[in-house]
Amino acid sequence: MREMIACGSTPAKPTVDPAVAAGDPAPCAAVAANIVKFIDPGMPNDKVSELIVRHCTDDKWSVELRKCIVSGKTEKDLDPCEHDFVGTQIEDFKRDLEKLEPPHNAQPPPVPATGSDVPPAANPMPK
Repeated sequence: MREMIACGSTPAKPTVDPAVAAGDPAPCAAVAANIVKFIDPGMPNDKVSELIVRHCTDDKWSVELRKCIVSGKTEKDLDPCEHDFVGTQIEDFKRDLEKLEPPHNAQPPPVPATGSDVPPAANPMPK
């Protein structure tokens, strides 16, 4: 063993992502992946996921909160998790999430008139 060290061998590099704490039972990426399953299909999943990871990390969501969210199989299962938010964590998250929601009163753009939608021209022939 001493000979291997003396020969200049280097220790193996860790295969663990340094951004995720070792042994974290509910990393923020897993939290985001589970919440995204239950969001409005009209919302951009990638942006919502980024938002969740940012709030989870920056607001330091507790392990209990993250485990609760990751274990939820239905949207209803996530309801009790709200009790694990502290301070303004949930209000801050919901405020930013609402910014990503499509407007509820948005109407689809008007469809251009086609030949079948245009009424016939008045008869120009005199009577």
